[in-house]
Parts: sequence; structure tokens; C-alpha cells
Amino acid sequence: MKKLFFINTMALLVLCSAMIMSLVTSCEGPQGIAGKDANESCIQCHNSEGVQVKSIEYTHSMHYEGEAFERGTSTSCAPCHSHQGFTYVVANGTPATFSVNPDDATKFINDYSIPSSETAFPGPISCFTCHSSLHTTYTEADWQPLTSVAAVSMSMYGGAKTIDFAVESGNLCAKCHQPRPVTGSNGNLIDYAKLVSEPTAPYTLSSIGYRTGVHYGTQGGMAAGVGGIEFGTGYTNSVHASTA
Repeated sequence: MKKLFFINTMALLVLCSAMIMSLVTSCEGPQGIAGKDANESCIQCHNSEGVQVKSIEYTHSMHYEGEAFERGTSTSCAPCHSHQGFTYVVANGTPATFSVNPDDATKFINDYSIPSSETAFPGPISCFTCHSSLHTTYTEADWQPLTSVAAVSMSMYGGAKTIDFAVESGNLCAKCHQPRPVTGSNGNLIDYAKLVSEPTAPYTLSSIGYRTGVHYGTQGGMAAGVGGIEFGTGYTNSVHASTA
């Protein structure tokens, strides 16, 4: 009995050793990163002032919820509510335009969506969503480039207006953190100019869809000073547009 226990213990030790070696090897990356010790490369980012801090902040953010927003499987919401959706629209240059609904010529749809095939396994917004080169060189250089820093077509205006921060990294955030379009009963954008000139007209009251408003996404537009529906005159931009 003691012999059997000894053999089982030894087998367990061997298994644990193999697992540890596997973890170390996986951290080394291709060819041990030119022969360097894995720890020497990993600790450049994986330390108490680097990844560990970012990880703690991330797990206390709404980004961590990802598909828990219950919108990650929606073709129109996934571009901002799932990792797969966001990376898909970036890779494919998906426009924020509105088109006639192919199933009903009297209706319109927002083209900023993804195919239903991309919604099967939505993942939460993660480090890899915004940082496209993580674990490439296994150094701090992997934080760049960001997934997207291009000027952002505003969905609220069907792509007719754009958000483009002087500090380009702001465009990454604005791609999702921007106002949603205000649409009428036919799914198309309402006439914002008429909303200003005739704010109480039946047109603006009866045909606005249930998503009227900016859907909690005003940050990008406000900081860039773009896309506001201006009642009156005399508006000037804050310093956020050039320094945010």
C-alpha cells in the first residue's frame, strides 16, 4: 500500500513538473525570444505597475462585462458590445451609412453591423480588442499599434460627419463612445435641421424611434466638439478637441 502511494505521489510530481514547464515554455514565445529567459521578457509588462494594474482596472470597468450587456449577439450592437464585433468592423472598414432595407423598401437600416455568423460566440472587450499586437515581440512595444486610430465616421449622421482627435488614440475610444443616430419610424435619420427650426412640429414628435437620444455615447462627440444639434448660435469648442 505504501509502495502504491509512493508511485502515485511520484506520478503527481512528474505531472506537476510537466505543467510548470509547459507554462514557462508558452510564456517564452517563438524560440524563447531569441534565446532570452522568458521571465526577462514577460516582466517588462507583467509587473505590479504594468499589466497587473491595468488588469485590476479592467475588471472593475464596464468593458469587462462584454456580452453580459446582453447585446453582444445582436448584429447591430455587437460592433461595440463584443470583441469579435469590434475587430470585424475595423478589419472590414464597415461604414456608418444608412441604406434601404432589402426586405422592405419603405424602411432603412444602419449599415454599421456585422453578419449573424460573427455573433455566435461573442467575447468581452479585452486587452486584445484595442491592442492589436500583444504578445508579438513580448516587449512593451506590443502596446502599439492600437487596433484603430483612424478618423471616426459618426453613426448619428450616417457617416456625413467625423470625429478626428489631434491625439489620434482618442479615435479608438470614440469609435464606440459616440452618439447613436436619432431615427424616425422608417429607420432613417430624422432631419436634424428641422428639429432645430420646428422643435415642436408633429414630424419630430410622432416619427422618432424609441432609441431617441444619444444612447449614453456622447463622450466622443462632446470631447471632439462635433455633431451636436445646435439650437441658436455662439458655440465654441473647448480645449478637449485639441488635447483630449
